[in-house]
Amino acid sequence: MPKRSEPKELFRSHIFRLMQTQVEFDNGSVLEAEYMDGNGGVMIVPVDARGRILFIREYAVAVDGYPLGLPKGKLMEGEDPAKCAMKELREELGLKAARLEKLADLHVSPSYSKRHNHVFLARDLSEGKLQSGDEPEDVEVVPLTVAEAEEKIHSGELTEARAIAGFYLAKRVLEADA
Repeated sequence: MPKRSEPKELFRSHIFRLMQTQVEFDNGSVLEAEYMDGNGGVMIVPVDARGRILFIREYAVAVDGYPLGLPKGKLMEGEDPAKCAMKELREELGLKAARLEKLADLHVSPSYSKRHNHVFLARDLSEGKLQSGDEPEDVEVVPLTVAEAEEKIHSGELTEARAIAGFYLAKRVLEADA
């Protein structure tokens, strides 16, 4: 197993920290590496009473556009992922879920980021009070059937990797329950 030096912080933002470390491998090779550190986040796959998945469109600054995705949010230090998922449902969709099931814990890009996402399936949805969150504008809700979502993936309209992974994790559970 490679040996890592104690990481040092190069930069800190409100979203992540940029860390640097040195890694020595068993063969003697040494690598100077940087990676992002953070608390991770949650992603929710909400399914309505008609079996449609509630995708969203919200502004994403890195791509300067409104990509199709799933509700998500940043975990605060020590925050319970399930409680964070319920909070994000209220903030982004004004919904609450009677059933919340953890599907997976995904590493976003383990080569250069410690960030991970807890992915939840939310069912038995009901209207809740829309809570203000960190969204600067309302999100657009895009209800899609499983077939429609797959078409969006294959056509290249749905390209957000976490959302695609969350969709397929949910699809498997939904098909098993049918």
